[in-house]
Amino acid sequence: MKLSSCRCFVVLVAVLLVASNLMAAPKAEGGAKERIGYIQNVLDDGKKNAQIWYGLWIAAYAGLAAGQFGLGTIAWNHNERWSMWNKMQDDFNISNKSTFPRKEQWVNYYVGGTKAALSCGLLIIQPFTPAFAAGRLAVMPEGTPEEINKKLTAAERLLEQSAKKERMGRAWWKHLLGVAVNGAGSVIIWQCQKGKDPWKDALISFASGFTFFELTIWTQPMRAVKDWDNYKKKYKGGAGAYREEDVDRWFITLCPGGLAAGVYF
Repeated sequence: MKLSSCRCFVVLVAVLLVASNLMAAPKAEGGAKERIGYIQNVLDDGKKNAQIWYGLWIAAYAGLAAGQFGLGTIAWNHNERWSMWNKMQDDFNISNKSTFPRKEQWVNYYVGGTKAALSCGLLIIQPFTPAFAAGRLAVMPEGTPEEINKKLTAAERLLEQSAKKERMGRAWWKHLLGVAVNGAGSVIIWQCQKGKDPWKDALISFASGFTFFELTIWTQPMRAVKDWDNYKKKYKGGAGAYREEDVDRWFITLCPGGLAAGVYF
């Protein structure tokens, strides 16, 4: 190789090393920060409705469980005080005063309370990701390129998990789960209740329980599903965080006296 070619090669390597340090990293970081900002904004926008839905249904199921267990205990006490004389009065309709809740309905209330407690527990042990994802992302640092990389990866993961959680909440098997749980509770009432026409109370229990379960499903927010799809479209599939090895490290170019080729690192 001629001396002029060697000098050209050395100069090009030096220039590219400086340019890569000054330009490549800021550009990549800027793109990563744009993605992080996009995800943070959509998570913030969906957070309020997600938190309202999540908090209200936990409170609703907890209240239903406590109320029905309380009524079941009262009904059980009525049942315990039921004497032979009371039974004769009931048979002949003599001075028979109705009580609320009816003594035989302790089964109904305990079954209903158990179903509500199970629904509440399911919400608690499987938190609704869109309700807390924005806060978790916001506290992550982004002061260095490494932190920006980690934050972008975490941001994409949080948005994807939020979308998956919402899809799971509307999955077909959730409706079948509601049928199975409420059906099992109704069979218990039908077989164990000692009152008149227990099948009526069994049907009422199934209808009310399944209605609440379906309301939980159909009122669940679905914003993260749309946001995740839009993110993938906007950023060509939502590729992962910026990786330094993605930058071209080799070159070949014309130079006075011939060709110059090299690599920088």
